Amino acid sequence: MVEVVHESEKGRDLLPGEHLVDKGYTDSLVLVDSRREYGVTIVGPVAEDPSWPARAGAGFDKGSFVVDWDRRVVTCPAGKESISWLPNTYPQNGMVFEARFSRKDCTPCPFRAQCTKAEKEPRIIGLQAREHHEALRGARREQTTEEFPVAVRGPGGH
Repeated sequence: MVEVVHESEKGRDLLPGEHLVDKGYTDSLVLVDSRREYGVTIVGPVAEDPSWPARAGAGFDKGSFVVDWDRRVVTCPAGKESISWLPNTYPQNGMVFEARFSRKDCTPCPFRAQCTKAEKEPRIIGLQAREHHEALRGARREQTTEEFPVAVRGPGGH
């Protein structure tokens, strides 16, 4: 829907610099494409990480891992590096890559229960394209700042 609105505004030369939206209209694609295609910055809350560690507020969600895009390596909170970076086997879920960790590192890890519920398999991190991953991560970080609610609600909380 955001694209439809932007197309309409573009045709009438009314595109804003910022577009305030609610959570139902924000995702990594909208964040990136609105900026790239229309020069519009989307301002609004994005969905929280849906993984069990994020929902539980305990353990290591995807944001706990460091992604080195140039080396194509992901480092876990325990300091171990992924052993592979491959195209995602199920790209319909929006993930473009999978970074896999080693059983040798994951199985004896003292943090395993905080990282994965798999009995034997090591952790796998699904990654979107870099631009989308970084836009979503940045938006999630921004929405935790004190300034964010004021920017969305406006002065006085309206």
